[in-house]
Amino acid sequence: MAIQEGLIKLVGNLENLSFYKLKGKYFVRRKTGPSAEHLKTDLKFERCRENMNEFKTVTQFAKKIRVCVRAFLGLDADPDLKNRLVKTLYKVKAHDLITPRGERNPINALKTEGGRKSFIGFKFSKPSISLNHLMDAYSVCVIDNQLHLESLNVHHNYRPINKEHRVGFQCIELLIDTGSGFIESKIMQEQILENKRSSQTLDLNCKLIQSGKHIQVFILKSRQLNALNELAYSNQVVVEVIWISSFNENQ
Repeated sequence: MAIQEGLIKLVGNLENLSFYKLKGKYFVRRKTGPSAEHLKTDLKFERCRENMNEFKTVTQFAKKIRVCVRAFLGLDADPDLKNRLVKTLYKVKAHDLITPRGERNPINALKTEGGRKSFIGFKFSKPSISLNHLMDAYSVCVIDNQLHLESLNVHHNYRPINKEHRVGFQCIELLIDTGSGFIESKIMQEQILENKRSSQTLDLNCKLIQSGKHIQVFILKSRQLNALNELAYSNQVVVEVIWISSFNENQ
């Protein structure tokens, strides 16, 4: 690889040389490796074709999820979300044990316990050094077929002196059709809790369904609010996957 200098900069291909721009600089390199035709037909690259096909499936599924949660995330979205989500779902995909290699997909994987565990806890919000969680450890449980948060305690590092500060919780449900891959999203109404020192329980208004044709993914947004129920601190927002259910799940 060489750097292009001078007034004239080239972008494109010339015989076995490739000219391109990367991070504001212009480079040129000699083409190496197998041709596109070899990758498509040569038996030596069968595993490579399988990996490429699965990667394409994962990226398409990740894009559907990002489109569904875009409005929910708002300004809290992480610029690196696309790469992190694809990387995580690619690992989730490995739990699909019923589909031949090269055709495995994250939807089948989310039907398994291992696949769900691999995706629960994934954060859509920006990574923050100053904030790991707004809340101390809490548990997610099912009461009367509804999702609840139990043992809610505001993290001791974020209990403000002003007692009027509070924490808002809001869920989005992703209903995934296991046949078509279509994803329907539903945003729940935000609920506000005061910053009390005692443990609290919250009904998220998220109803579980019994359907072998669908998978439910629930994503929770937690954010610290001020007295006017407005965002108190821009870095105190956590958006993460908290629950995934499918019909064959043993609740």
